[in-house]
Amino acid sequence: HIITNDHVTKIFKSVQVEHAGETLQAKILTYDEPNDLALLKTNNNPEVAFPLSNEALYLTQEITAAGYPLLSTLGRTLKVTGGMVSALNGLRNDFSTFQTDAAIQPGNSGGPFFDKKGNVVGVVVAKLKDKYKAENVGFGIKVSNIRNLINSYGVVLLNPNTDTVDARKFSESMTKGTVLL
Repeated sequence: HIITNDHVTKIFKSVQVEHAGETLQAKILTYDEPNDLALLKTNNNPEVAFPLSNEALYLTQEITAAGYPLLSTLGRTLKVTGGMVSALNGLRNDFSTFQTDAAIQPGNSGGPFFDKKGNVVGVVVAKLKDKYKAENVGFGIKVSNIRNLINSYGVVLLNPNTDTVDARKFSESMTKGTVLL
């Protein structure tokens, strides 16, 4: 199962997943347009799956975004960027999202935000438009919305990690478990 943004899946007639040199067809199981989420499934059993955090976000919490931004410029390998939770709400006081100072680029949409324990705490959704002349103002969809979508479809979840993960090992896990759509 793969979580991404609804706005990412809407731009394609079909969704394919690139992972470990393979291209797999993905089926859109369901979507949540108001929260900009989509749940996909492939027939592949992944080597790595990520648990969802059970903890509420907090201000200054360190997070890492993973994704495939600016493919034609930066290439087709996983990119990560770190930051912190800057606000517990998003644009126009939207409490289903949060604000981060992690550098979000076009193409990061739908990628995961991780905490230091390797749990997913959100999904990248947007960055503040350049017309505001603001730097590093990005937004994520909170894990509670992700959990609601997944639970409504009956997907069994992993238990969250309770200990901080080794950064080097988690780097390998992110590469194996984060896919390009």
